[in-house]
This record gives sequence, C-alpha cells and structure tokens, in this order.
Amino acid sequence: MRFTSFLGIAATATFAALAFIGSPANAVAVPPSSFQPADIGSSSPESVSNKEEIFKAFTSLLKLEPRIAIVQPKGVGLTHVVNDRGLIETISGTTVNKELYKILVTYKENSEQISSFSIKVYGPENKDDQNDVPIDVAVVAIKYDSNTGNARAYDVITSQGYLMTEAREGYFKAILNSPTLGSYHELNIQPWDGKHIERLLV
Repeated sequence: MRFTSFLGIAATATFAALAFIGSPANAVAVPPSSFQPADIGSSSPESVSNKEEIFKAFTSLLKLEPRIAIVQPKGVGLTHVVNDRGLIETISGTTVNKELYKILVTYKENSEQISSFSIKVYGPENKDDQNDVPIDVAVVAIKYDSNTGNARAYDVITSQGYLMTEAREGYFKAILNSPTLGSYHELNIQPWDGKHIERLLV
C-alpha cells in the first residue's frame, strides 16, 4: 500500500450532498435515533493489530490512522468535477468489477476546509440514481478547533455503525457504536487542517 496526494489546497475537496442510503444530511448531522453510545474511556486500549482489524471491519473505504486517507482500489480511473471556486466536489470512477466508486465533498462556508464527505460504491447493476442503494458507504463529518484550525472531531457513519472521535492531549478519544464490532478508545491521528486528503491505493 502507498499514500498518494488526493485533494490539494489548490483543488481542495469537500463532499457535497451527503447521501447515506436515503437521507444523507440528517445521517451526518446526528446519529440515528437508536444510537446509544457506550463511553469506553475507562477501558484499556486494544492492541494495535486488533484495533486495525476492528476499523477495517467497520469500513474498508477510509483510514483515520496515522492520518486521514481515502482507500481507493487500484485501477480506478477517476473523473473530477469542480465548483466555481475551483474546489473538487465530485470524484467518480469504475472499479475492475464494474462497480461505481463515487466521492461527494462539501466545504465550510467561504473556506477551503472540508466539512464533510461521503464515499459510496454502487453495484454494476446500479446507475447511482435516487432509487439505487450503495453496496458500501462511509460518511464523514469534521469539526475544527477554532484556535489551531485543525480537525478536533470526526463523526463517521457506515453500514456497520457509528464512530465518534474527539481530540485529547496527544490522541483522539473514540466511541464506536456497532452491533457486531468491539470498541476501542484511542486513535493516533496526525493533525489535519482539512485542506488536503490523501488516497491510499490498495
């Protein structure tokens, strides 16, 4: 695996119109009504290997450690659509299995900082219209520290559950709510200013 520059400052990305299987905006802004997180701050940290396996089972579409990155399958030719400010809003391509791979970006108002983004994969039989449901999805909302300008919290929704993270001294505290996965409470995420996302080719 290798990291490659994805969305730079000149063409910074923000994923517009987040669709989480039906009602994206609501899905990103708040957890589902059934969401009952268990604060695991008092539990002991999971081993690195176990933590990686848990997050991989939670979503294979992105990584948060050691820095935020979008996982892009090799061989996907990407097409970019920019807005009138020159910022990337849509990125799409087709995988070797003829699955549609699509990223939507939104930005903070009058800013190049990404406020949220979604990654969706549609099956070969789907056309990405209003009636199609993704076969895989990850939706991420980012909050920023007003003093440093860096991300201070990531909220992630996938088909496996809901992950909330918040910056602490030297690490991010994480609460994972999932019916099938365990939980962990420390993520070592490098500081990020929201103006550059990398893609991890796998």
